[in-house]
Amino acid sequence: MKLIRTTNVFSMGQDGIHTYRIPAVIKTNGMILAFCEGRKENRSDSGNISLMVKRSHDDGLTWSSTVVLAGDDRNTFGNCNPVVDNSTGRIHVLCNYNDGNINEEEIRAGKGTRGCYHLSSDDDGASWSAPRDITEYVKKAEWSWHAVGPCHGIQTKSGRFVFGGNHANLRHATTSENYDGYSFSMYSDDGCQTFGISPDISPETNECSIAQLSDGRLYINMRSQQHNNRFVAYSHDYGESWTDFHADMKLIDPHCHGSVLAVSEKLFFSNAASLSRNNLTISKSSDNGKTWDEQLVIHEGHAAYSDLVQIDEGTIGCLFEYGENEHPYENIGFAVIAI
Repeated sequence: MKLIRTTNVFSMGQDGIHTYRIPAVIKTNGMILAFCEGRKENRSDSGNISLMVKRSHDDGLTWSSTVVLAGDDRNTFGNCNPVVDNSTGRIHVLCNYNDGNINEEEIRAGKGTRGCYHLSSDDDGASWSAPRDITEYVKKAEWSWHAVGPCHGIQTKSGRFVFGGNHANLRHATTSENYDGYSFSMYSDDGCQTFGISPDISPETNECSIAQLSDGRLYINMRSQQHNNRFVAYSHDYGESWTDFHADMKLIDPHCHGSVLAVSEKLFFSNAASLSRNNLTISKSSDNGKTWDEQLVIHEGHAAYSDLVQIDEGTIGCLFEYGENEHPYENIGFAVIAI
């Protein structure tokens, strides 16, 4: 692998937004779309947060002005999870919504609710449908916290859409006593009109990313809140259930998000490969994630969330949070990598 170039896409303070976070990226027939959360007033995960996107017609060399997908200047729209329908070109996005006056701890303790919405675009992300509430399909009544992705979803070779997610069960407690987490998947066979959900994969799992391997199986790569490594599992039924859950001790992780992408016979994974949020690294596997035979550091300093996209047969892109001064949330950049 070789780093070709890195361009900046979003920066703190740009267009009156305090902080841009939680990147997701896809490629349509004509554009690369870079999504994120625009956190209007501060870096917090709660508050006035909108979903935003910039578009590039030249493989990430230059970027358009910002388009707002969803936002109301008060509440939280977050965890953008985009995917392109390979048959129609329609872009589907799943995201979460909650009142801007409550935070994750309060939602986990049952002091507020968090739902899931669907949006779509038929013009390469220039305009978007109104958010549609799909919570009834993807969240059980006994769950409190609910989060999709956050990164791109996938469309399998059979046409099914599959998205990663995590949830917490309702507990009437507060702070650390209330923490639990379970990764799971959401899937749709009717163009994201209705959805099914998988059983929980394992306790103590969190944000996750999914890829379809060269042998047809689905692979899910998961964050842990308790361990400094990644966890993985496999699906033989396109996301309806998951087996062979285990730790991948080769993928060091600082309790942060990572992204996985399959390109031909190769599997790629991006994360802050460290015990703290720095050292943004892309790892490559030639055996469906059993081993990792090559790594490329694309930013040695502060770095956190990232997402991967295929540009063409020989090139991938990585949209990632990075900082050059005090913390990883100063910028979101786009790196182009020859594979």
